[in-house]
Amino acid sequence: MKRIIILLCLVVTFSFAPKASAEINPFSAGSIIASVYSGLPTQFKGMRIPPIGITVEYGISDFGHGEYGTIGAGVAYEACKNRWSYEGENYNILSMQLSPYACYRYFFNESMEVHAKAGFGWNNYESPEVKDRRLNRVAMYEFVGASYFFTQSIAATAELGWSGVALMHLGVTFAF
Repeated sequence: MKRIIILLCLVVTFSFAPKASAEINPFSAGSIIASVYSGLPTQFKGMRIPPIGITVEYGISDFGHGEYGTIGAGVAYEACKNRWSYEGENYNILSMQLSPYACYRYFFNESMEVHAKAGFGWNNYESPEVKDRRLNRVAMYEFVGASYFFTQSIAATAELGWSGVALMHLGVTFAF
């Protein structure tokens, strides 16, 4: 159900979006975007350190000759620390995820863009208090978001989605 809602929001957004001029797209083929963010965790109970992360993305191809969209590929790293209680014992749990992903960015005008990211990652949960207690698994990385560019190279970014570590990202994006 969550994926259907996200897909529907993307279709509506891209259907009614006006075309922008080529000068406003700070992220074209060959350029790099890096984001630093904090977010809301997937588990609120016992949260000690909220999810923090970084993404780096490389522009692969301009969509529509670079006028209004760019397709990119990137990698995201996230970490979060929680404290759990089970049968009277307390455990510190460190959650980490490394995710390669693909991204599509659509620019409305020189200061606003929306984007969608999707990929797979490797999620690692470990607890130092429990010997040999580690859970490794493949996890999805899916986010939709928007960025507001204050300058040609600095933007505030908000994303909503799922990574196994975070449900939402709020951060700063830099275009190079």
